[in-house]
Amino acid sequence: INRLVNPSEGEIIFDGQHLENLNGRKLRKERSKIGMIFQHYNLVGRTNVIKNVLHGQLSNIPLYKSLLGLYRHEDKQEAVD
Repeated sequence: INRLVNPSEGEIIFDGQHLENLNGRKLRKERSKIGMIFQHYNLVGRTNVIKNVLHGQLSNIPLYKSLLGLYRHEDKQEAVD
């Protein structure tokens, strides 16, 4: 969905936006709305699943909050769901 791999055909529509037509800053802006966790690569082994999922919010919170693990209750709940 986030165009880490570009489609060879078809459309990618996320939140009403055609992602296959975006580049540069516009693509980065849309990517910031899409959390992505690799299944094996780049997982933080010393932490738990919930914190790995919450790392998808890093672009939306200040650095000090991420370092202290101060995620919003709503984000934690969504990670569990």
